[in-house]
Amino acid sequence: MSDAADASTSSLLQDHRQYSQMVQRIDKVMDLQVLQPDEEDSCRFFGHLDKNRTTPLRLAFIPSLLNKARAAWNKPSSTPLMPRRVDNLYRTHGDDTACLSRHPLPNSVIVNATQNRNRSSSMSAPSNKESRKLDMIGRCHYSLASFSLRNSNYMCAMEAYTRHVLLKLLPLLDTMPDATRDKALAYHSEIMSLVDYETIAARHAAEAASKQLATAVFLRRHVWLRTTTITDDARNRIEDSPFDGEGLFASSTDEALDNILKMWKTAKSYTYHGATSQRSFHPQGQPTWCRQTSSYQHRSHPRYAQSTPSGSYQRPTVNPRQRQCQSSRCYDRKQKA
Repeated sequence: MSDAADASTSSLLQDHRQYSQMVQRIDKVMDLQVLQPDEEDSCRFFGHLDKNRTTPLRLAFIPSLLNKARAAWNKPSSTPLMPRRVDNLYRTHGDDTACLSRHPLPNSVIVNATQNRNRSSSMSAPSNKESRKLDMIGRCHYSLASFSLRNSNYMCAMEAYTRHVLLKLLPLLDTMPDATRDKALAYHSEIMSLVDYETIAARHAAEAASKQLATAVFLRRHVWLRTTTITDDARNRIEDSPFDGEGLFASSTDEALDNILKMWKTAKSYTYHGATSQRSFHPQGQPTWCRQTSSYQHRSHPRYAQSTPSGSYQRPTVNPRQRQCQSSRCYDRKQKA
């Protein structure tokens, strides 16, 4: 295991060194002002490790590309998408990549639940204003990510064709005179190495674009789910479900929601709701012997104040039958308690 790990590490370090040397040769010819890594003082404890460490070089940005980028940065909220004539240069075909040429449509009962009844059923945008704005941002990210993926596909195809042409050119170089053949073979080897690094760069760009596309799908799903009343756990599962390209939501989303609803109904049907005991409210200062009587018999009631002279206190008269009924009620309460 250790020998295999050492071999992979040495191969990785060798690739980094070759890549750095390639960038240095490009800088020597094109004068792109490559920034060299800083030379650090060697440490006696980790000096043997620093010798095997490779620091990536820093390539200056091409001015024309930087101007294009800054033109889009001036107005971030109104930046248009790629022109149609440019987008048509990198078209693809196939059922598995049809989602890269169009926006995925919302395909779940969540859409029907969150849309307004007054709105048309063909509308594929949320009814909330803030949600529509976030959905538009997600669409823009999706369009740019799909364009980058298709562009990376064309770049890899062109680099593979370049490699094919170079391999066809190799037998012709052997027929050249000895004075020029060695130099031609050196240029051929340099171009082959450059094509390999261009393929790796295209693959890295495709990986970044695929992650941007996944982020756009996650954002659009979150926009549709933010106004629902489902639990946070179910919402996170739906947002993180795999993207199959056929629609915005996974094909198993409706089935998962149906299972959640059945589980909720089952749990609710088996839940026992016992009778809750409520304490009767009595005004503060009310005597215990008149709590079972009507409210107007208390001295705080206006009728009692009218029938009782000021400065004197009279106990209200209670019907003996009524007092007997009240005593039986109190006895029943004690028995229940």
